[in-house]
Amino acid sequence: MSVQHSNSVIDQINFEPILAKLCSPERGLHWDKEKAIKAVQEYKRWLLLHILYPNETFAPSRDLDHVWHCHILDTRKYLADCSIMFGKGRFLHHNPYAGWESAEAEAKHQDVFKRTRELFKSCFGVDLTGKKALCCSGYCDPEVDALIASEKNGTSIWRPSFPLG
Repeated sequence: MSVQHSNSVIDQINFEPILAKLCSPERGLHWDKEKAIKAVQEYKRWLLLHILYPNETFAPSRDLDHVWHCHILDTRKYLADCSIMFGKGRFLHHNPYAGWESAEAEAKHQDVFKRTRELFKSCFGVDLTGKKALCCSGYCDPEVDALIASEKNGTSIWRPSFPLG
């Protein structure tokens, strides 16, 4: 599929609701319009990579992942948009645990992000913002990173203190 054809496919998608969600102080991330527009533009390019390189995996930056979350949470729109971009009944799966399994898995995840950044530069002539891939959970910050580390050590507060079933 050509870049021009793929761009026309992406251009069929209405990103206005996603921009509104990103900028909303009450129901969104309260981003300024400039940041939201830039992040949506990156997201559109990231989606385009999935169309152009259907056999590759791509990892999002922090801002790009936030845009993806705003898109995927509107499940009907997301399914319809993915059908336009990738074919009827197909959609881009989200793995919120990429890289969590081990240090080796995290290294592989960061390698995928490095490849994503390389393709951003070669295909679009722009640097993808972010120095490393987000874990895709939307919860990546130092406190949650500590919880994830404790989960791996078997001491997480995420685990209930009572037996299940």
